[in-house]
Amino acid sequence: MLVALEVILFAAFSVRDLASDGRASKKTDNPNQNEETFQFQNDTESFQGYPYKAFVGWESPMISSKTLNIDEDLRRVTTNPEPESATKVHFFGGSTMWGHSVSDKNTIPSQFAGLSGKTSINYGEQAYNSRQSLNRLLNNLSDIQSGDTVVFFDGVNDVYHNCLGLNSANGHPREGFIKAALENKSQSTSALWSIIQSSSINRFARGIGQKLDSNSNDKNFSELNRCDEEEYAEDVASFLVDSWAATEAIVQSKGARFVCVLQPNPYTLSSEPFSHNANYETQIHQVYPKIRAKAQSLGCFTDYSALFQEDHYIDHCCHVNAKGNLEIARQFAKDLN
Repeated sequence: MLVALEVILFAAFSVRDLASDGRASKKTDNPNQNEETFQFQNDTESFQGYPYKAFVGWESPMISSKTLNIDEDLRRVTTNPEPESATKVHFFGGSTMWGHSVSDKNTIPSQFAGLSGKTSINYGEQAYNSRQSLNRLLNNLSDIQSGDTVVFFDGVNDVYHNCLGLNSANGHPREGFIKAALENKSQSTSALWSIIQSSSINRFARGIGQKLDSNSNDKNFSELNRCDEEEYAEDVASFLVDSWAATEAIVQSKGARFVCVLQPNPYTLSSEPFSHNANYETQIHQVYPKIRAKAQSLGCFTDYSALFQEDHYIDHCCHVNAKGNLEIARQFAKDLN
């Protein structure tokens, strides 16, 4: 009987998921999403996960598509002017710098290169926080030459992920998952649990539970969000600022310039964003003021968190459309003269 129920529920969920995907590709409630957004989503459907990489956690695999291309160095392709400039600008950050939901030509590094005429390299990666960017810098330190500029564009990944009790104040977005995978469990037990977790019956049960307790998500967040604790929020902010301080020393030792930027997000707008997540907003207000205060001692620090006068966000995290990336690139072109 359970097998029959699983088959019926699997078929029902499959039909609903297909219908939902079709609706999502045709319309959106967020006016900042456009055809480029939808094309990017289509191009990333072939993504089969992220290969493990020591010290940084993961890197995007090589991919070739209409909007998204990852080269042999596992970096997002950047549209650069010809010939190469005498000095280069090296951009590090998470998915916003990487270029989530925009084409290669509309990433921040590509738009900056077009505005400034300076050769730009995009070291951004999906979900990276400041410490992962520091490690990626170390992996590519020989690329940094005297006279170059290194930019770190950070904030939301350090806050959203390290505030969660699943991780730690000095962890990264997948710390909790890796810990769970390395727990001392037998392979058979782990395999059985994976099957149960992925079953349609379990999905149906979770849905019923959420319907019965409409406040369950808020309760779960309240239990997981350790940045409610003042000391823990301080530790999360220190983790980011300490990463910047270490990077500043390393970059300056190479005779290069370092710029560390606190990135904007929907909850630093002066108005209500189109896409909103109350939990993310809580974390930003708990930690961003502490980052600003601690970073004042750094010569590299620049605060872009209130850069936008209008909403360019395509989701409730931090990702912006091409117009938003252009505004950020223009500010970089002004600041990195």
